[in-house]
Amino acid sequence: MKPSTEKDSIAAIAAAKKERAHVAIDLSALIHNLQQAQQHCPSSKVIPVIKSDAYGHGVIPVANAILSSPQETSLLAVATFAEALELQDYVDEADSSVQVLLLSGFQTTAQLEILI
Repeated sequence: MKPSTEKDSIAAIAAAKKERAHVAIDLSALIHNLQQAQQHCPSSKVIPVIKSDAYGHGVIPVANAILSSPQETSLLAVATFAEALELQDYVDEADSSVQVLLLSGFQTTAQLEILI
């Protein structure tokens, strides 16, 4: 059924947004999975990838859980320059030695200078 007025259209959009899926992340399960990966590959370095805003869960809450866990982590990876900046600011504020890996690489010389 086609909305008859602008008000109906806005109401239809609002209703559709309420129908969106919701996902909750169990941070303790995430840490458990990281530990399992390390146990099964003891001579490998496990690098958590926190891309796409941790799939909507938030880069910072997920990074905080990882860095607060007993799992030793020296590197966190993200997909975009903006995520790298956000995560690097958090890591700096947390006074952590964890490095941030930008999977997509830099696009400009200015970005490279900021990331170094």
